[in-house]
Amino acid sequence: MIDTKKMCAAGAVVAMCAGAASASFTVTPQSAMSGFGTNFNGTVGTGIANSNVNVASSDTLDVEIGLKADLRFTANLPSVGNRYDAPLGTTAGPPMGATWNYVAVVDLGSGTLNDYQVNLRLDFDPAAGASNFATIDYNLAAVAAGGPTALNTGVFGDSQNPLFSFWQTLLGAPAFDPNAPGEYEVELEVLDGAGGTVALSQIVVRVPAPGSAALLAGGLVVAGRRRR
Repeated sequence: MIDTKKMCAAGAVVAMCAGAASASFTVTPQSAMSGFGTNFNGTVGTGIANSNVNVASSDTLDVEIGLKADLRFTANLPSVGNRYDAPLGTTAGPPMGATWNYVAVVDLGSGTLNDYQVNLRLDFDPAAGASNFATIDYNLAAVAAGGPTALNTGVFGDSQNPLFSFWQTLLGAPAFDPNAPGEYEVELEVLDGAGGTVALSQIVVRVPAPGSAALLAGGLVVAGRRRR
């Protein structure tokens, strides 16, 4: 579950409170990552826009991470702050998936995965306020299909779908129902060698009940088709 105790709201920009073992960092919702162009081509997927990203930047280190949810194959999802709205159902693929993907981008600056621990956590419990996380450890590159391939990686990205089977076969996640309305949390975190949080981006993907799906569909912004 997202730990709101760490958050210090300051308008649209959220400064994260530093704990005893954590460095301070700043979160900027609905933003773009620095060091990239208008999209993340060459880092993750093709045609994924560098916009509508929940960006977390270390206040003392050259580390920046970004996390968002996208409408699979097409466009940004409508969002308010770090909350993204996705429709129920599936897309044909291949492979078949839920209507939404998360997109995670990591820039460790002058560091690499030899210097930091990077984890992504995806919630498989649709109940609002509850969470059942499965974790991708990006330092174990073989775990994440499409993720980094070597520990000297400093800039990389990943976009996955909650319906892909590797969550269950490799990570032991519970089954995902793309037709279950609810709220799903996603967290991307960078830790230093002492286990302190260097940067943390947290988003919520809201999937509405069928009665409100038509309203959501009207708010989707359609962009050029992209491939994953």
